[in-house]
Amino acid sequence: MELPRGQLLRADTFTADETLSCDVVVIGTGAGGAAAGVQLAEAGLSVVFLEEGRKWEPHELSNKQSWAVRNI
Repeated sequence: MELPRGQLLRADTFTADETLSCDVVVIGTGAGGAAAGVQLAEAGLSVVFLEEGRKWEPHELSNKQSWAVRNI
């Protein structure tokens, strides 16, 4: 399957027997994973990021530590 560049795809959009092809899989998009993946992509590699959690939109986030501990 050809993955669209820069797109968010949910796991439930794939079939169980589907095969994906890429150069690198980054598991987790925390600070380290995101930074590593971006550097690899900028070097010309095709990168897939896997994330367990939901996608947060910027307007949904708070800079309060108490909110982050409860929600992320």
